[in-house]
Amino acid sequence: MDWPGLIRHLRRQHHEKQASFACRLGIDQATVSRWESGRQIPAPRYREALLCLMNDSAALAGDAPWSEPPPDAMDQQAISAAFAAAPVGLFLLDRNARFTAVNTRMATIMGQPVKFHLGRRPSEVQTDLGRQLEPWLTRILKDGRPLDHIEISGWWQDEPHRWTCALQPVSGPDGTLTAISGAFMASRGEEDERPEAKPRDAWDLVGGDGFEPPTFSV
Repeated sequence: MDWPGLIRHLRRQHHEKQASFACRLGIDQATVSRWESGRQIPAPRYREALLCLMNDSAALAGDAPWSEPPPDAMDQQAISAAFAAAPVGLFLLDRNARFTAVNTRMATIMGQPVKFHLGRRPSEVQTDLGRQLEPWLTRILKDGRPLDHIEISGWWQDEPHRWTCALQPVSGPDGTLTAISGAFMASRGEEDERPEAKPRDAWDLVGGDGFEPPTFSV
């Protein structure tokens, strides 16, 4: 049973805030808040009361009884919530290496709001980190193979930092590469070495002189 969804539905139907809905059930507002957020499941006696309230409300309004959303919709909601709240930087790019999604952590690393990323390439959002990342995007678009342990370094919140980046190709039903998903994770011991103490050229990292610079379609 999707208890959070049912409780929100009942509150909307009765035009009640959490506090007044809590009074109806003889509980406090904090308990209703925990139920709606999924942090706590209603005890059996309250589940019965909620189901009775649901059926009574539907009968009075002449509506069909409330039903749970399909499992795939619930799964999508959970995936979206997990993506947004992940403790590492997560992002998705299209075939032209333009952001189509970033989570809060990634936006913080890049130093721009989430919406600012959408439709832009990494170097258009944050020049230093973007220029280090884009050669790897060229490589994955060429051979379609995932890449792990990519070292990215730069300044973040006025301090030098290092991140480990992983990139994963995303293919459509026909096997054609349609997008690239990625993650930025803080490297251990990143405070031990300033980025400028060991300069590394992004072009050398991805294959030396024989590797082509990034070229993306407009």
